[in-house]
Amino acid sequence: MQKINIMTSCDENLIEYVFVQLKSIQLSLKDKQIDFYLFYHNICEDTLNLLKEYAEYFGNINFIRVYVENIEPYKELVNLSVNQTWPVEAYFALECQKYLPETIDRILYVDAGDVIFIRDIDEYYNQDFLDKHLIASPIVHNLTREDLLCYSEDLMNEKYIDGILCRGVFNSGSYIINLKKFRQENISLSNYLDVLYDLRKKFPSKEIRYFGDQGIMSLLFIGKINYWKIAPNENINLFYAPYNCMLGLDQRILKVTGTPKILHFIQKPWRIKDVRFKEEEIFYTYWFKLEQYVGLELQQVFLN
Repeated sequence: MQKINIMTSCDENLIEYVFVQLKSIQLSLKDKQIDFYLFYHNICEDTLNLLKEYAEYFGNINFIRVYVENIEPYKELVNLSVNQTWPVEAYFALECQKYLPETIDRILYVDAGDVIFIRDIDEYYNQDFLDKHLIASPIVHNLTREDLLCYSEDLMNEKYIDGILCRGVFNSGSYIINLKKFRQENISLSNYLDVLYDLRKKFPSKEIRYFGDQGIMSLLFIGKINYWKIAPNENINLFYAPYNCMLGLDQRILKVTGTPKILHFIQKPWRIKDVRFKEEEIFYTYWFKLEQYVGLELQQVFLN
């Protein structure tokens, strides 16, 4: 049985939706052994224990909690971002290799709660890194070049810098981290900050801030990302995103993607009143069905 490593990170505000995420993994990856790593700083012990029991109930999910004790260095990243709206937990993946076993070379990161699995992910998870740091889906905003891709030298070009800073060069709802490369280069928070402060020196008249975790990671890894097949025929299409199918953002994403494998709810199901695009309604219905399954199965866990 193939093992797949998955991680997420969150606080008390999102932890209840991780149960739904786990259920989606259990249904879609039944033939896989899953090591699911939760990075956290402030989540109550009862909830963590219940998550572990729920994972054990499935049989193929090994729930592993990763406590990040010192969050002070991450607070600097929060303060330097656009609007300072992302919590410290959003940045825990940036040097996750320091907390993970050295026996694993790759891990799939997914946002907590608003990302669920609906089909097998073999092709995505097993893709060759091609000596890059990440495998990811390109961002659909702020295209800088006709050939879609961004390069490290673009950071020194005023023509491109605003577009790169605004949303980054990939979407961080779902991406795969090359842990082996992170270890080889000893990636740490200081690497990200060095790039940022270098940019501020280069463009002193600009307000250099980034779009959360995907923004600061884009600054460090621009030109070092192996984008998931941009389209089935290898033609450029920003809206082809089967493994990070963003719902509630743009109708073209689902239309071009066709059959998604991993869903990323830009419109959060637990907040939504009206689905923005009618053709996406079925996926929101599925999320709520998963939530119902979780409620029923947790009752069974309590009985056991």
